[in-house]
Amino acid sequence: MIHVFQDNLSGASLDWYMQLERTQIQTWKDLADAFLKQYKYNLDIAPNRMQLQNLNQKSDESFKEYAQRWRELAARVQPPL
Repeated sequence: MIHVFQDNLSGASLDWYMQLERTQIQTWKDLADAFLKQYKYNLDIAPNRMQLQNLNQKSDESFKEYAQRWRELAARVQPPL
């Protein structure tokens, strides 16, 4: 299972994985805990539905620009829409 995980990484996450101490990662739970510790900040900064609901069009922004910004924010909302 751990090798399947590794095969799905790329870029910075693969670099992080390759630098892990193999003696500390013996089980799937060890790997999951290390991954969450490393990347949990992504969830911490993810917008929620209230932030999406409160998003307003800026005075100098076209509706198209506003809609694009809204869609980009909506794609990051946690939990997903």
